[in-house]
Amino acid sequence: MNSKVMRVRKTDYDRVVLTETCPYEVPIIFENIGIYNLLKISAGKIAVEHDKTKFLIDKIITKDQSAYTIPMPYKIRKDSESFRELSLLHPASQNEIVSFYKEFQYKIINLCCLSDFSIRAPKKIASKYYKKNNMEWVNEYKSDKMVDTENEMTYKHLTSYFSYHGYRRLYNFFDSYEFMRLERKYSNFWSLDVSKCFDSIYTESINWSNQEKEFSKSNSDVKNTFGSVFNRLMKTSNHNDSSGILIGPEVSRIFSEIIFQKIDSDIKNTLREKKLESGDQYEIRRYVDDIYVFSMSDQHSMAVHEAIDTNIKKYKLSLNKSKTVKVRRPFVTKKTQTMLEIKARLKFLEEKLVEKNDEKIRLYPKRLMKKKHIVISFANEIKSLCFDDASSYTMACNFLIKALTNIVIKFCKKNTKREIVAKDMALFSDFFIVIIDLLFHFFTVNPSHSGAIQLCKMTTISSKFCDSLIPDESPLIKSQIFSRCLDFFKSSEFSKISIQHSQETLLETLNMLIVSSCLGEDYLLSTKDLNSIINFNSGRTLSYFEIIVILYYIKDKEIYSTIRAQVITSINKILNDLQDIKSSTKKAYLFFEATTCPYIEKSYRVELVKRALESTGLASHLTIGYDTFLVTEDLERLRFCSSWDQAAMMSLLEKKELQQVY
Repeated sequence: MNSKVMRVRKTDYDRVVLTETCPYEVPIIFENIGIYNLLKISAGKIAVEHDKTKFLIDKIITKDQSAYTIPMPYKIRKDSESFRELSLLHPASQNEIVSFYKEFQYKIINLCCLSDFSIRAPKKIASKYYKKNNMEWVNEYKSDKMVDTENEMTYKHLTSYFSYHGYRRLYNFFDSYEFMRLERKYSNFWSLDVSKCFDSIYTESINWSNQEKEFSKSNSDVKNTFGSVFNRLMKTSNHNDSSGILIGPEVSRIFSEIIFQKIDSDIKNTLREKKLESGDQYEIRRYVDDIYVFSMSDQHSMAVHEAIDTNIKKYKLSLNKSKTVKVRRPFVTKKTQTMLEIKARLKFLEEKLVEKNDEKIRLYPKRLMKKKHIVISFANEIKSLCFDDASSYTMACNFLIKALTNIVIKFCKKNTKREIVAKDMALFSDFFIVIIDLLFHFFTVNPSHSGAIQLCKMTTISSKFCDSLIPDESPLIKSQIFSRCLDFFKSSEFSKISIQHSQETLLETLNMLIVSSCLGEDYLLSTKDLNSIINFNSGRTLSYFEIIVILYYIKDKEIYSTIRAQVITSINKILNDLQDIKSSTKKAYLFFEATTCPYIEKSYRVELVKRALESTGLASHLTIGYDTFLVTEDLERLRFCSSWDQAAMMSLLEKKELQQVY
């Protein structure tokens, strides 16, 4: 059985912060469980020893409705030429979103069920979720230290607050029977894209989507309606900016979905006035801001295109003409053809690497005479399939990284209880060498967050497997992974993202540090290499994500004492003045991270707590020393957002496998 059903406690609304308020693309060691724990302490569900601890947390995670917070922006690699900016929300804004979901969750569902165009929208409150069992055979590699509360164990595999109808991923739609039916019925297929959707959405337009625009404008003083509350939430969580919504959190996608549901209805009405009915002359499918038009003729497609263009402009949106694709039957794009070929080549590669034993359902490694030739040949085949389409190559790399990782997982699972004789160990080693070379090749030419998670999973599982079953070959396998990590840090793609984004280390690079750390203490980067990767010598202040990943990597090892001192200097620069901790996302997250981190001296953590108590008006000159010490003691027992326990990596990877964005 691949998964089992788990029940959700619907009355625990704080679970909203586990799935709805934090981007998926964060460092591998980061998860928003820390904010969940703060909410539980504030509500008295998690006990603390000292009252001042709860008072301090309350001061930071609550705010007036009209007060705004400043999100923490960061960038990830979008493609070889550009980046995408995501944002982390302040804990106080996330707390408000929890209250908003509690009050308006059914209104959200109602407003997301108006359109039959959407193929990915909230349908009901999630009552269950699925815990994958595909890696349960490595349970012995997990650590109980990961789980700090009963509630975390209960919700550690939640993927979303709502259950969604439609398709989990866009490619699922193109592989569906529904798509085949649409191709049978219609001869024309157009693919349209809304230009810079989230950046262009005007927050006030949420009112227009569930009321008439003129009514909304003439009654703008009404402050407690669904639209006015959601509008205020999106503005105040984003520096009071009404032009554009933050990219990353699921709540932003729900905000946009509500608006698009109304646009869908407007489009249908516009076309009905032209005697065009959905289901007859045309059908539309929309996946967030990607719109797909199926029609009987070019004339019908053009009419639908005009209706879409006209109606989205009412919401200050526009179509990206350069991304419009027009196809006549058969509805096969270049990317579709490429993926079919890649899947065939991958199957052939797997057959070349392993043979199946049907009796015991195990995978045996084959004897490989020319490992380098196999690697070069497969890589060249993939390049030749994508030589005239860079976007196809990006898609191919992402697909192959996941597919090759799954081959490793399946291989390890099928052989985990096997006794491997000495003469066969080299066969297993050769299998890993080939897969590792291919995986790191496709990641290095196209680094991505999802790719790093797959590499981390492969590294963790392979290392444990080799240590246990082929210990004589394990150093060779780990050395190969470590060498490929170094190759990435010296690659042109790494250099490109470093030069283009030199003010801070990109997420893809930070995640590769985490991947290399999975190999153990015998495979640590030198101080010189770490300095060149992070660029400490510029004297700049490190970002929040840089700080937590570096601390995770260096821990309390003496060889990194100079680097640790530079990290502490950056923490001190950011947290020197905590007067704005109630509004600054970076300061709020870093404060709780620094005061709960086991690799920071207690004397410095005490100083940070003292600053926070003074800045929030909780300090009394009579008891400041006593209060500071006890609050510090409480906080060091708290699990915040970074997992400092390396043995907990498998649990983290399980969660992130389920929490990918759509």
